[in-house]
Amino acid sequence: MNTVTVLLDIPSDLVPQATYVFHFFGNAWGLHIDVCCNKDGRAPFHIYYGNRDRAPSSNKAVIIECEALFYDSKSVRSYVEQDGLAECGKDGSPVIGFDVVASVFRLLTMADEQQIISTSRDRLGNFFVDALPEYRRGSIDLPLVDYYAAFLLDKLLCLAPEFRTSVMPRWPNGKKFAVCLSHDCDLTCMGAPLELATAVVKGFVRRKRVFFDMALEGVKCFGSPMDSTLWGFSGWHEFEKDHKMKSCFYLSLSPRKSWRRLNDCKSDVFARGVDWKVFQSMHKEGWEFGLHPSLDAQMDLEEIILQKKAIEERLEAPIMGLRHHYLAIDNFNPHLTFQKHVEAGFVYDSSLGWEEKAGFRSGTSLPFYPYDPLNKAPFTLTELPLSLMDTYVMHDGDTDSAIKEGRRISSLVRDIGGMIMLNWHTESYCSNYIFSNYLLVLRNILEPLLEHNDIWVATPVEIAEWWNNRNRELQHQLLG
Repeated sequence: MNTVTVLLDIPSDLVPQATYVFHFFGNAWGLHIDVCCNKDGRAPFHIYYGNRDRAPSSNKAVIIECEALFYDSKSVRSYVEQDGLAECGKDGSPVIGFDVVASVFRLLTMADEQQIISTSRDRLGNFFVDALPEYRRGSIDLPLVDYYAAFLLDKLLCLAPEFRTSVMPRWPNGKKFAVCLSHDCDLTCMGAPLELATAVVKGFVRRKRVFFDMALEGVKCFGSPMDSTLWGFSGWHEFEKDHKMKSCFYLSLSPRKSWRRLNDCKSDVFARGVDWKVFQSMHKEGWEFGLHPSLDAQMDLEEIILQKKAIEERLEAPIMGLRHHYLAIDNFNPHLTFQKHVEAGFVYDSSLGWEEKAGFRSGTSLPFYPYDPLNKAPFTLTELPLSLMDTYVMHDGDTDSAIKEGRRISSLVRDIGGMIMLNWHTESYCSNYIFSNYLLVLRNILEPLLEHNDIWVATPVEIAEWWNNRNRELQHQLLG
């Protein structure tokens, strides 16, 4: 099996970061990567990362210029798309003058967010995209990491075409891209006292009748949450069976030990009147269930474990993934939340997305392993980036614009061969009240994708397990 050998000629303190990026490239490409730092120890090498003037002239390789300052999250740098990244060296080797390695590291670790001032964040560190540095703000809806990976692979294959026969398929059975549908379960019981109170308050404050109508519905289904039109589980179940697909439901529940916050979910599937046999039956059919933790859980490992255990006991099955409510990981130090996910026994997380915009917070549409700055290595946790959510595109009731934006994002992912993670809240299935036309918009985004024969439709855990097995196979073959 052919192996792509990468020579690092960079400061020693940058070696772990660069190694992390090249292993990400290896997974994106489906090629074995061997990283070394000794010029004389490995020959020939296929990629040289360092100062082009020090690149050994006897070896023809793709040369990537290293810009050490780019690894500093406080530095101000631009991002570019593929055009204009490369030039031709004296021996004909491609020279990539823009440091794509450091750029990918910054994007995957969300380093640019460290420049957001504290006054632009809430208590949990959440922020709106307008608070991002200007140079990052202009590329939030582009999968730049995927573009860089594809660009570099193209240069590598031009120089070493023998690798074309060694590429491991990115998705099963030769599929070209992946689609995953998921649901955050925020409003599961309109008759819950806190939901009723909130609807009434919003009705008075915002002066909109729709919230009073929702409160009236809550009164009618008080004690019988599964009879409400906002109970979306059965609707999604039938919708997905009709479309020959399955999804994941991230279930919310009240905090087990920490305080309930104002923006925590105000109803959950632990309410009286909820029949868990429905969820157990769906799980046996292949639907996935995960955790939608309360806001303070991102700071409290015990809270995450208790919430995970509570769902597993009712579901009578293990859960493998989660997505934080409000996407509220520790936005000051994301790695601290990822570490809690690992310790709690989760296989994957799907919390990396912008709070109010469609796009690519970590710069990629592909599954990846978040970087642990303490151990200078990737976590075992798989991150499934969230790129498209109902509230991202449903603004001011403009259905046409929502469909157009959703199709644009999904086309970017399809063209680059990535994974599009869709999130439509459970309650939005009713397409009524404040959720008018939500289902219509999803149909117009999803159904054109499903017409493609080269699409892999899977649940989040299926994608995570595929990616993990593929990664292990790549590493095993490399070691072998």
